[in-house]
Formats: sequence, C-alpha cells, structure tokens
Amino acid sequence: MDVRRLQYFIAVAEEMSFSRAAERLMISQPPLSQQIRILENELGCQLFDRSHRAIRLTASGEVLLKESKFLLARHEAVAKLVSQVSVAGETLISLGLVNSALVGLAPAILNWVRNNMPLVHLELREVQSGAQFDQISQDRIDIGLLRAPEPPQGFRRIGLPKEPLWLAVPTDHRFAEQSSVGFAELAGESVILYARHLAPAEFDNLIGQSHRHGFHLRITHEINSGGTLLPRVAAGEGVTPVSRLATGLSMDGVVFRPILPIVHATPLAVFTRVANSNVAIDALVDAIVDIATETMRAE
Repeated sequence: MDVRRLQYFIAVAEEMSFSRAAERLMISQPPLSQQIRILENELGCQLFDRSHRAIRLTASGEVLLKESKFLLARHEAVAKLVSQVSVAGETLISLGLVNSALVGLAPAILNWVRNNMPLVHLELREVQSGAQFDQISQDRIDIGLLRAPEPPQGFRRIGLPKEPLWLAVPTDHRFAEQSSVGFAELAGESVILYARHLAPAEFDNLIGQSHRHGFHLRITHEINSGGTLLPRVAAGEGVTPVSRLATGLSMDGVVFRPILPIVHATPLAVFTRVANSNVAIDALVDAIVDIATETMRAE
C-alpha cells in the first residue's frame, strides 16, 4: 500500500467528508476520490459506505483506520532511525540488566545484535531492579530487564517465563551435602539479600514465601550496593536464594542447590518507556523476549 494513499484515507475517515479532507490535504476533490478508489481496488473491499448522505466507514474501513495509523507511525519511525544512522553511523541502545540476566542472557543478546543489527551499538549496564525505572525515565537506559510485577504509567511490560529459585551455599555448609534444599529448611539460617530498595519485588517475594512456609526469614545481611552476593556466601556469612539464571555464576567456595519443591523467583520482565519506542528498540525487545524464553524453557 502506498503511504500517500493511507494518508489520504485517514484524512477522509477523520473528516467524514471528501470535500473537507481535500481542503485539509490542500488538493482538489476528484484526485482524492480517485486515490481512495485505487486503494479500495488494491484491497478488494469498500472502505466507505457512500449510500447515505454522509459517508460512513465500513467494517473494513474501521480496521484499516486503526492499522493505518500504526503503519504510518512505524513508517515515520523507520525514516527517523535511518536518518539517525546515516548521520551518526550507528545507533546506540542502552540495556539495563539485573545481575542474573547479565550472566544468563547477555552473551546471547550481544551475539544476536552483532549478527542482526550491525549498525546498533548495544551498551550493557548492570542496574538493580529498584533503580531501573528512574534510569529509563531519564533516558539513561532504553530497555530494562528486571524483576518487577507491574510497570509505572507510561511503561510497557513484557513478562518472561517463571524461573525456579536455587540456593547459593558455602561449600562447607551442611546444605552442600544435600542434592536439594526445602524452602522451610531456611528457618533459622543466616540469609543474605539485597536491601529492599535495590530489589523490592524480589525481597517481598522471599519474605512472603517464608511466611507461607510458616517462619520468618532471618536476614543477617542486607547488601546496599550492586554486584553479586556470592563473595559473602563464599566467606561463610550465610546463604542466599537466587534465580536459576544466576547459577551461571561460578565462585570458589560456593555451590548451588535447587530448592524443592519448586519455589519461583520473581519473574523477569522487559520494560520500555512507551514514548521511547522506535524500530531498533522494538526489534531488540522482541529478540530479548525470544532469547530469554528459549533459554528459560531449556533449563
């Protein structure tokens, strides 16, 4: 479909008058009517009901009006992106990731970008869940891969498959001798977590799980900075529940054991700001969702 004909169609549909649409488009009415007829012939359907004094959209016309606005917006976004690339030589996209996603998904994402978006430079930033929304709002990162149940207003969220929780334990801990650990066995154990302001959904999930299992989690260390919790586990200061993706990390003095029966981690999700959408960002979001879904289901 010709972009110009779609613009003509939208004008007629919004004005509900060929004469007013022609004035808006600053063309005469006969060429406008001809272009609409050509569009209807291309699609093989009537877009306007002309049997009444005032024209009306047909059911096909209603669908096309909705979709054509989307198509024109995408067309403009493509043009803008191509212009940016031609001037700058490449497009920069910044991706914020929590630690587990940085370990478990970042290599595959980088590989996909290299093979499919050679003019995109992908910048990775490790940012805890609690800070990512502010950074997206401030345009410091374009896409967030974090653990949060609902987006703030103006954000889009795409949820990813659930992951089971595992437990990181010191190699000399009694749990290291077990093939798995029950969540209720954490009662009385020293537990290391990120402070709630860094990972609120994850913190609340673990507290809620402990209450459902009939005990209060004994949190002995709340970490207030980014990075991994594993050095403290290796030092024997406690144990820490982690998502399955995080078990890709390795550190001397630490082993991972599955929590059985399964208890799920707070799900990962991809977040973007609606106003920041463009062709490159949307394509990368789709790829991240595919990569993460395939990775998590394979585990």
